Amino acid sequence: MTNAARRREAPIDPVDEYLQLQLQQHEHRSDTKPMSKINKSNHMSLMRKAKNPFSNFERTISIKSINEHFSHDPSIKISGRICVKLFYEKKSSNLSVNIHSCDNLALVKKDCPNAYVKVYLKSNDNEKDKNMKRKTPVIKNNRCPMFDETLRYTISSSELDIHRLEISVWHKDKFGRNKFLGEATISLNRDIGERASNQWYELTKGVQTS
Repeated sequence: MTNAARRREAPIDPVDEYLQLQLQQHEHRSDTKPMSKINKSNHMSLMRKAKNPFSNFERTISIKSINEHFSHDPSIKISGRICVKLFYEKKSSNLSVNIHSCDNLALVKKDCPNAYVKVYLKSNDNEKDKNMKRKTPVIKNNRCPMFDETLRYTISSSELDIHRLEISVWHKDKFGRNKFLGEATISLNRDIGERASNQWYELTKGVQTS
């Protein structure tokens, strides 16, 4: 495989793509020289050297606006709720998260959503581990999908108090980016095993994590 082919197949980092767009817009506004007078090869060389001209702080504070740029659809009015059942087996340190169903999900462009649910097990200091991400299959064209899908994590009982579940509902888009439909956050503690019953949680705008 040629180097050019490898570059074409490399995945695009949405953060770098967004920040690069902002840089180009800034240069266009501030540069008084016509682009025709700039040597194209020199310009591309400078762009390659300045792969990430933004500081870590600027990159961090841009994450929220990037998420909105790529995920948020203002035409979608967050609504509905999600039914979840938690059960913890202390001997095996197994946390079971049963995503039972959703009710009254938002419409997407006046159509019923192709809904699926993502679950993150996160520590209270906001550390995220991709190994802690789980998701359900997609149920198409339904505002009240029934999943009855059990997702499992291994976590010691002593760590339950410092973790939480971030459960978000998404629309699977065939032609564009998936759309955020709402989120519920569940705090964990050591008595989960004593309350293994279905609970309804209202969906809110929450924190969008694609």
